[in-house]
Amino acid sequence: MASEDGKIRAFIAVELTEEVRRAVESAQAALRHRVASGVRWVAPETMHLTLKFLGEVSAAQVDAVSGAMHRVARSHAPFQVSLNAVGAFPNRQAPRVLWLDLRDGLQAVSELAGSLEGAVEPLGFPREGRPFRAHLTLGRVREGASPTTRQLLSAALQPPTAVPGAAMRVESISLIRSVLRPEGPEYTPLHEVRLGAVPG
Repeated sequence: MASEDGKIRAFIAVELTEEVRRAVESAQAALRHRVASGVRWVAPETMHLTLKFLGEVSAAQVDAVSGAMHRVARSHAPFQVSLNAVGAFPNRQAPRVLWLDLRDGLQAVSELAGSLEGAVEPLGFPREGRPFRAHLTLGRVREGASPTTRQLLSAALQPPTAVPGAAMRVESISLIRSVLRPEGPEYTPLHEVRLGAVPG
């Protein structure tokens, strides 16, 4: 659903495999076992590895962004990523956002995200003000969460909990439309571009 001015909310991301989604669900379950309430969990089926959040995008910009994605994809070969451990923003002592970071594929993901930043900046999408950090958001601590909940979460995150055996091959990137609804965000893939380095 587009806004009244014809714009949509969109981002560029890597879609996850079912194996990775199951690993994410398992990581969430382990935390839920330690912390019964106070966290708004992200549904694994809605998760993506976000590379560039665009915000409001016009119909004309959708075509331009798709073209930029094709240009970037030609210069990046497919690569492997694997999940690492559960962490938190701003830190594990005072968690507000719970996430999973990556172990393998960090450099490849960062380079891909950087290329996309540069490609869409001339189209009217400013660069992020902070360095890119590849992660999957597991949940957000509610504003009214009790001190006990925050203490339990902090304890559950130390030492970091590893997520073994969750890996996937990144072969494409997708432009995804996001519609915010009271029951949670709704995501629709608009355009998928396969990675493939041009032989040189």
